[in-house]
Formats: sequence, C-alpha cells, structure tokens
Amino acid sequence: MKIYNKLTYVDTPAFVYIDFFLSIVISFIVAFVISLVSWLFIRKQSTFVNQIGKAYFNFCISMILWNVIIILALGLAFLAIGKIIDTQELEPSILFIIFSAPVFVLLLVFLFLIFSIIGAVMAGFGKVFHVPMSFKILK
Repeated sequence: MKIYNKLTYVDTPAFVYIDFFLSIVISFIVAFVISLVSWLFIRKQSTFVNQIGKAYFNFCISMILWNVIIILALGLAFLAIGKIIDTQELEPSILFIIFSAPVFVLLLVFLFLIFSIIGAVMAGFGKVFHVPMSFKILK
C-alpha cells in the first residue's frame, strides 16, 4: 500500500475489470435467451410480434458480429503497427489493444442500449424498427 498526500492508494485487482465485462456479457446472453424463448412461443399468434422478433434477433446477431469484427480488426491493425514501428517488441501495440478494445466494445454496448430503447418505443407505437447496419439473417 502506497500513501500519497495522506490518502490511501489501493491497487485495483484485475478481476474487478474481468467481472465488469463478464457482467455485460452475461446480461446480454440472459436478455437474448429470454427474448428468444418468448419469441418462439408467441411468434405464431401475431405477425407483428414475429416481425419484431426477427428484427431483434438480426440486431443481436449483428452486434455480436460487429464486436468480433472490431476486436479482430483492432488486433490485426495494432499488431501490424507494432511490427512496423518496432520490429523487436510488440508490447506497445498489445497494450494499446488491451486498453482500446474495451472502449469500442463499450461503445457497441451503449449503441445496443440506445437502439433497444428506440425499438421498444417504436414497437409500442406499432412500428417495426430495423436497426441501421444490422445484418438480415432472419427474413
């Protein structure tokens, strides 16, 4: 423990950050599974519910794919930059990936939240909201 200006400084353990990202992933999986089960039981009763369910699952699958694409693109880009800048060591680029990838993932989580709220409001008005940049997997 280090003391700075009579205030206690405590190092934050790495598992706190891992717990934070695991809570985001687990909440996404729980929301996805609950929505999938409810859509599978109700989709034949209403065409509107069926359209909204398909749009929602296209959106969820698209968000997963965009997360994978961004993480892979960041990894390849920063490894290439690290290789160009310093042919001996890749630590600076790997550290940049470690600190920048969560920022982009959190940005996508924020967009997921915003688009989910917009979709819920539009569904309340009887309209189907198709999220921009979502892949049409279920038609």
